[in-house]
Amino acid sequence: AIRLSLEQALPPEPALDKGEPISKLRIRTPNGEFLERRFLCSCKLQVLFDFVASKGYPFEEFKLLTTFPRKNVHHTPPNYCRVFVLISS
Repeated sequence: AIRLSLEQALPPEPALDKGEPISKLRIRTPNGEFLERRFLCSCKLQVLFDFVASKGYPFEEFKLLTTFPRKNVHHTPPNYCRVFVLISS
């Protein structure tokens, strides 16, 4: 029920031709699979946390790291904006 409510609360995935800066993130899960999604660069970090949680990974059970430079964004305040500029791929 929580996963479904998180998924339904997510903003729609932006189209590539929207005209706003977009980041496509690729998240590796513990079993080696990848989650991919586009986010507006203006999104709050909470949107990313909610996306991962909606896929079955509660906030307490994962951490988000950038690849280069390696940085743990899990401890960044969830209402922080424009984090995606730092972690876009």
